[in-house]
Amino acid sequence: MFYDNFNEVCRQKGTTITGVLKALGKSTGSTGTWREGKFPKLDTVMEMAEFLGVPYVTIMKAALIPAILYYFAIWMVVD
Repeated sequence: MFYDNFNEVCRQKGTTITGVLKALGKSTGSTGTWREGKFPKLDTVMEMAEFLGVPYVTIMKAALIPAILYYFAIWMVVD
């Protein structure tokens, strides 16, 4: 989800995920875990969004619904 969304934003901007990470001095080793459904740290996402010139929500929108559902489920269990 995150990987596909970020990859699409990079494609629209004429670059690649690896190109963005290298330009920011970040490791490219974690992209495989993104492809599997994990998410990078928020500060990393914000740096990537700033580099691409897009709001960070544009990159993270794929994570919004699962995050809301996760916290709702925790709230239901605790309540």
